[in-house]
Amino acid sequence: MTWLFERRTKLPTEALTAVVFATGVAVAFFFLPIEQAEAALVSDILSIQLIDAVFSIALCIFIVFILE
Repeated sequence: MTWLFERRTKLPTEALTAVVFATGVAVAFFFLPIEQAEAALVSDILSIQLIDAVFSIALCIFIVFILE
């Protein structure tokens, strides 16, 4: 989507990426209930389960290998 904005405006890609990201986060928080929004913003890292951490790390490694 940023390439479309980049073609229509003459703004740098970095600025457009930041705007698209901030807009996406704002829309997500707009639809979340306040309790879930607070948990997403100020959650405790110790509440993450081991299987979730392992899955996230494995997924990141997989994506890095795919993109190289």
